[in-house]
Amino acid sequence: METVSVEEALSRGRRMVNYPIFLIIFVSFGFGFYLGLYDVMPIWIIPVSLIMGFVLAWVYWSFMITRWRVWAFENVRNVHELKKRAIREKLIWPDDSPFGKTEIRTAEAKLKLEE
Repeated sequence: METVSVEEALSRGRRMVNYPIFLIIFVSFGFGFYLGLYDVMPIWIIPVSLIMGFVLAWVYWSFMITRWRVWAFENVRNVHELKKRAIREKLIWPDDSPFGKTEIRTAEAKLKLEE
């Protein structure tokens, strides 16, 4: 199996997880802003769309961060450095954070991560 560097794994994590999150929030808010501004829906749709964007982004993160974590831990040799840098770069939450518990993991992913 070919390994990748910590930096390459973090870069893939940003592309796979963080960038789509910003896109989800931006598109949700933009769509709500458009609907509210042009009287397609009442103006209260703007804050609702922002909240929905955050909720959708969090759900996306909950699934995708687990996929990235499994891939990264299987393909990076120095997983301790990877984890430390991923936390520092706000890609994953520290182990003691309640937000980290919102990751959605399948039984298969849990087994892979325990290895």
